[in-house]
Amino acid sequence: MALAADHSTPCEIGEHTGEPVPILIHGPGIRRDCIMQYSELDCAHGGLGHLTGNEFVRTLHGLMGVVTKQGN
Repeated sequence: MALAADHSTPCEIGEHTGEPVPILIHGPGIRRDCIMQYSELDCAHGGLGHLTGNEFVRTLHGLMGVVTKQGN
């Protein structure tokens, strides 16, 4: 299971911004980190770090085994 927001909307600003959004990947064989809540502040300290949208999708594809691994 993967969960991500499409954009952030901080209450202080009241409109979409370019702030990072929280992401979550969960499933068998997925390494857990210590984050227990799905929020912008908590997920910013999670094991996935800061990923671009493309990196997030490539990570999911790799975990699903739908891409050929590169390198030796």
